[in-house]
Amino acid sequence: MRGLAPPAERHSARSIIDSIAAFNVHAVQLDSTHPQLRPRALDRSARKDLAALLRRAALRIAGLDLWIPLGHFRDPSGVDRALDAVHAACAMTADLRDFGIADPVVSLALPPDALPVVLPEIARAADRHGVTVADHAWPVVENDYPGLAVGLDPAAVLGAGADPAIAVGATARRLAAARLTDLGHSGRVAPGSAGGRLERDAYAAALVTFGWSRPVTLDLTGVPDPLQAARQVIEWWGP
Repeated sequence: MRGLAPPAERHSARSIIDSIAAFNVHAVQLDSTHPQLRPRALDRSARKDLAALLRRAALRIAGLDLWIPLGHFRDPSGVDRALDAVHAACAMTADLRDFGIADPVVSLALPPDALPVVLPEIARAADRHGVTVADHAWPVVENDYPGLAVGLDPAAVLGAGADPAIAVGATARRLAAARLTDLGHSGRVAPGSAGGRLERDAYAAALVTFGWSRPVTLDLTGVPDPLQAARQVIEWWGP
């Protein structure tokens, strides 16, 4: 969902989900910043209704995006609220998993200089709710917590001067979320577009080689005309 409808356009969650279903894909990555999908605003009954909506659209949930600004994990005055949001997202993801349509993965990004409380508290939230939290920061923030895994964002990897295909192999043991993004000379672009740097075949081959079987999440944040771009990228990426 992220990037398909800018918040200023006030698209309903249902309309975005309907647009995604029309692409004939199998899963949707929920955007927890959407006003109708904020974990703290949805009780279990509302989450059950969301699960029913997705079933009618023949969509599973690939996971839940929780893109908290990195500075909130560094700031003593904001870290409690950020960690509360992580707990709420983990609880919502667990509920959706229990309704039988979700992979229990929460996607976020953590700064390398996060406050000491951050990693153990996120790991506690993951363990309590039986979900996985995938950190999309690159380079990878190393940790030994079982519930804290790696999420791979090719645009972030390319921006750091690394190769997404090699990154798959380097993180395969801990990889829990894989995105489809790209980087051009002036910022993020739709994968497969002119000036994009992602090598599709190498990235796809690396995922297959290392046994990836979950959805690959297309993220078109900042890309003009994202609905049209989504159609083109889905055709470019292939089945």
